[in-house]
Amino acid sequence: MMEECSAMRPVKAVKQNYLPTPVILDLLDTFRCMVNDCVRIGLDSNATSMKGLSLKCYHKLDRYLIYTGYRLTAISHAAGLLRNYRKAKRDGKMVKEPYARRPQLVACYGFKIQGGDLLLPLQSEG
Repeated sequence: MMEECSAMRPVKAVKQNYLPTPVILDLLDTFRCMVNDCVRIGLDSNATSMKGLSLKCYHKLDRYLIYTGYRLTAISHAAGLLRNYRKAKRDGKMVKEPYARRPQLVACYGFKIQGGDLLLPLQSEG
């Protein structure tokens, strides 16, 4: 009897055109700025782990009027950028200091689908 192998399944991707509203564009740019602040703090303090970066960055992100759930994802994204930067530097490659260039949002929590619409949390309450 042949065993099933856990091979990768093909995934179909579909390109969609989307024109974001000014509110969504502002959200994407705010998240990008949060990531860049975390990268800057990580470079200045030589934070090498997600926990170390979180301890140094989390409360400094209070100044952004954004849903607090996006803080940890911004810190996580910055930690990934810093990890890749340090690895390339250690390997002797010529690299520039990392920063997020394009407006973006990296998150996996807080989304809801209501009546076929995707709802994103925008601001922290309180």
